Amino acid sequence: MQSLLKLNSLRDMHYLQRTIPDLASFRLAYRFIKIWAQRRGIYSSKLGYLGGIHITLLLARICTLSFRQAGTISAADIITTFFKHYAQFNWEKQVVYDPSFYKSPPRYFRPQREPLVILSQHQPKVNVARAASIPSTRTLVQEFQRADKLLSQQDVTWEQLAGSIENSTGADEFLKSYRSYAKVNVQYWGGAATKGRMLVGWLEWRCVSLLVGRLHPLPTFQRRKLTIDRYPSKVP
Repeated sequence: MQSLLKLNSLRDMHYLQRTIPDLASFRLAYRFIKIWAQRRGIYSSKLGYLGGIHITLLLARICTLSFRQAGTISAADIITTFFKHYAQFNWEKQVVYDPSFYKSPPRYFRPQREPLVILSQHQPKVNVARAASIPSTRTLVQEFQRADKLLSQQDVTWEQLAGSIENSTGADEFLKSYRSYAKVNVQYWGGAATKGRMLVGWLEWRCVSLLVGRLHPLPTFQRRKLTIDRYPSKVP
């Protein structure tokens, strides 16, 4: 069972490559949603937000449902449908699954501590979003609804939706929304960039571990991955 679990990501990816109707549109939509998540500060699976596998499975569901209803659609239509669908999705009672793989809603025992469920495809099926918390799920819903609201306006641009690099509003809105917050600055000086990334990953994991069990007294607590400053690998 453990051996199959380790191969799940590879098996799921091969299945998606065979079944997604329009891979070119899918990839373009994926790149935009990833940029949007990064600039909104919600691209970090370790902090309970979106990661690559999350976006892939969420987007695959949209592509399958859209193809059934309207045939092949453009990347722009996929993105618009993506935000509308998940802005209205009942995350508390429903689970995200691929309707092309599961012919009927799959059975899944949902623990109370899993407010967001995105199921993998092959057995043994797992919730790839099990790191999500109630506050992080609430933040994701707010971001989906914000994007859907923007897309309903006339003359909105993709840059306004995602936020430009120079004028990204994710960090500004976060800092203005709360009177108190904790900011962690990490500086790494070394010759191997890989070790620097490992350090950041370890710190993210430790932050999540420290917060486990402490979120119930703080229902409005939120986390954001705003920026990671990159420093020279060597001291000049």
